Amino acid sequence: MPTIRKRNGKFQVQVRIAGQFMSRTFDTRTQAFAWGQETEKDILSGGYGAQSYTPANLAEVLRRYIRDCTPRKADPKAERYVLEAMLKEPWSQMPLCKVRTAHIAHYRDERLKTVKPSTLKRQIGILRTACLTAQREWAWQVPTKFVTSVKLPAVQETVIRRITAQDEHDLLSAASVTGHHYIAEVITLAIETGMRRSEIARMSVEDVDLERKIIVLPSTKNGRWRKVPISRRLEAKCFSGQDINQASVFEASIDGIKSAFRKVLEVKAGRRIRFHDLRHEAISRFFERGLSVPEVAAISGHRDLAVLARYSHADIDRIISIIHDHESDKL
Repeated sequence: MPTIRKRNGKFQVQVRIAGQFMSRTFDTRTQAFAWGQETEKDILSGGYGAQSYTPANLAEVLRRYIRDCTPRKADPKAERYVLEAMLKEPWSQMPLCKVRTAHIAHYRDERLKTVKPSTLKRQIGILRTACLTAQREWAWQVPTKFVTSVKLPAVQETVIRRITAQDEHDLLSAASVTGHHYIAEVITLAIETGMRRSEIARMSVEDVDLERKIIVLPSTKNGRWRKVPISRRLEAKCFSGQDINQASVFEASIDGIKSAFRKVLEVKAGRRIRFHDLRHEAISRFFERGLSVPEVAAISGHRDLAVLARYSHADIDRIISIIHDHESDKL
């Protein structure tokens, strides 16, 4: 049981347990008692064993995470943008012991006015990872309950329309008049392989093995390398005249591909298509070709097969055709 005493109008809490002593001062007895209980629990579970430093606020945690961890991520620019935005929030500058779940809940509610639940969950996930990294790897005394306890909104799975042959034709036709000579090949590559935009931008000529008909991706979103098959169509469209002297296949950055694809959508008429929809379509086609879940996962890079399942949507017209053909055979 933590010991609490009032000194100079504030409440000092002391924790003596398992050979360790820790002390903090709070404005209210309730805050002091809550910290004392959580600290005792963390010590008994081994959470505070080797920790020796207490950061002044969350901003200190986030700045170090941006400096030491974010550069190693597959898309550091996006993560840095999220964390730097959090640094502007009042709760990031508060004393760490005063940050409560209510602060993060308010942040959640405000963000949901402008972003989708899935986006918010990813952003809160980055904050949670930063706090856990500080606690577990840096030996910093950083509480995590304020972020792990906040309730996140459920992500509603939306029905995603397949990219039809006409959609693909329209995209490639629009790509041919944008002035970006490589974007048509990038679109074909994404639909044929399911590669992410970042993976396409980082792909070098050395990653393409035309003899074995594979692309080796050493740097991926989940940190695991993988091999992607090259179809005959892909080889003919993208690699038949490959210049082996250039460093990258398309010599385009992630932002460059994003900008070029945006130009394609400005030209293309009809429904809007996200670049990520190309990956979704590729995975759906893999399943329709008869590949198993593990085989598709090996190509797409998904480690969670449950996540992979939501990418696969069978063509309902094809299913109806098979059912009707089966019924006709019995008539």
